[in-house]
Amino acid sequence: MLQFPGLYLALEKYPNSPMTAKQILEVIQKEGLKETRSVGTSPLACLNAMLHTNTRVGDGTFFKIPGKSGLYALKVSLNFVYGLYIQLLIHFMNVSIDIKVNRLDSLVRK
Repeated sequence: MLQFPGLYLALEKYPNSPMTAKQILEVIQKEGLKETRSVGTSPLACLNAMLHTNTRVGDGTFFKIPGKSGLYALKVSLNFVYGLYIQLLIHFMNVSIDIKVNRLDSLVRK
């Protein structure tokens, strides 16, 4: 598989912002994430090829945003997603419990 220096870092740095290959390359170059001169004569063409190849592999690191032309993002592991879900669930359960306790407190005080 092709490797492109800084690709993972660029998408990881902006996880909520799917980007085109051109935008990813700009982030890599502007923020100095990796040296791109070693990639070849056309870093953008190389990056496009790498993204296209990687998104066609079932367990690739990146995915193409469905219905969007040339937008790519970093895949997150299910463990990460489940972890966030559990954190949100616990948070909302605590909020719900606090609200119920406050309602009971007001009834008890009367």
